[in-house]
Formats: sequence, structure tokens, C-alpha cells
Amino acid sequence: MVGIQNAEGSTLMTLADLSIITAEVKVDETDIVNVAMGQPVDVTVDALPGRVFPGTVTEVGDQLFCAPPVCHQPKHHRHGRGKDFKVVVTLSTPPAELRPGLSATAKITTARRQKCWQSPFRL
Repeated sequence: MVGIQNAEGSTLMTLADLSIITAEVKVDETDIVNVAMGQPVDVTVDALPGRVFPGTVTEVGDQLFCAPPVCHQPKHHRHGRGKDFKVVVTLSTPPAELRPGLSATAKITTARRQKCWQSPFRL
């Protein structure tokens, strides 16, 4: 809504659909090449310790992720810092306690290896 004296509009209200919870995580450039859509993720939330929430990778960023004001500093990119990409994780069954803005950590499963059984005896 535009205010008095042609001022830019301001946000009056933000509505959130809490039936779909996503987490935006930063993934280092050395790891982003192994991340793909649909990979399983285990998410932990700082506010809910000891609980792990299953999720899935639903978006993989294709450009550097940088939060202001750091990304606007020229030396930020020159010295090799800030080489993270945004990955969006959607939780499979979000509990009612989760709210937007909570801090979270995600462990993305990028590969699995079958356990090989090998006999200790040679034939």
C-alpha cells in the first residue's frame, strides 16, 4: 500500500503456509557438484534438539549465494570467501512446532555404497 507523499509501500502482513516447511541451506562449492534434486536429507533444528526431520532436496542453486552486506564488499569474492550455493530442502512431515526463521542444519545424502561382505578366508 502506498503511503503519504508518494513513499514506497510497506508490508502490512505476511502469511505463511505452515503445511509446507522448507529450509534454505548453504552448500560449499566443492560439495555442490554432488547435490541433486530428490536426494534425501536429514534436518536438525536448533530449537528442537535431539530430533531429526526427513526431507528432500527440491532446489539446487546455480549461482553463488551471498547475504548482504558481505557480498557487496569487493574483497569478499577476491579472497575466495563466499563460495556457497543455495539449496532448498522441503521437509516431508513438518511438525507443528516448526516456525519460519528457525536455525537448522541439513545433512544431504549424496551417495550410498552397498556394504560388501568379504570372507576372511581365502579359497
